[in-house]
Amino acid sequence: MFKLLKRMIPEPIKARLRGPRKLQPDAVEVFAQEGEDMILARIFHRQAEGFYVDVGAHHPRAYSNTYLLYRKGWRGINIDPLPGSMTKFNEIRPRDINLEVAVSDVEQTLNYHQFEGGGINTLSDEVVEQRMSYHDGPKSDFKFQYLGKKTVQARLLKDILADHLPAGQRIDMLSIDVEGHEFNVLRSNDWEKYSPTLILIEDASLLTLDQLPQSELANFLGEKGYAPFCRTPLTMFFVKRTEVVSTPQGARLRSIA
Repeated sequence: MFKLLKRMIPEPIKARLRGPRKLQPDAVEVFAQEGEDMILARIFHRQAEGFYVDVGAHHPRAYSNTYLLYRKGWRGINIDPLPGSMTKFNEIRPRDINLEVAVSDVEQTLNYHQFEGGGINTLSDEVVEQRMSYHDGPKSDFKFQYLGKKTVQARLLKDILADHLPAGQRIDMLSIDVEGHEFNVLRSNDWEKYSPTLILIEDASLLTLDQLPQSELANFLGEKGYAPFCRTPLTMFFVKRTEVVSTPQGARLRSIA
């Protein structure tokens, strides 16, 4: 009877009953969707403290590009328009400045489209139309249910930073993941005043690196003094050209070389 009952218990419940797994001595915890936080840990491995701005932060831990840095001792500003999202941020990341607001290049009311799970919510009407077409097209395995839309007020990134960035604080890293609204966020910044050392930005249009010359995001950042540094399948890393130097160990940031 005991064996029969054991087989009937779903595996996720069994895992909870067993308790948390112990990590192997050489194991590492990864929180970002594509390991972006491990690349950041490598780039900033000698910098115990720093400051990030995370636009489209979504969740304080899950799929977070910045949570590993937070645990290391960093702090920063987390921004996301999802209603109620900052409650968890305030609980889990109290050192951070947590803001429930949309970011765009025009101060206006925008449609905020919500999908099941929340990780692919977007301000882009075009992205929603594209995703809805997946249900009947060749990508019909798209599983995220559309939950509807809310209206949210958008602010310029430069204004948010003017209001909330601590006086004299350098921005070491800017992460932007807003599901098709990235260029609007870039255009909303004052690049003379706020120029992060490193930028992470999702560019779903970029399939291979030889397409970089056609990337609107890459060309814009190139004009602002940034160069491509590395990438994951979806996320591009750009570094401020004046901040990267050559060392015997390879390319390093000037501030921590």
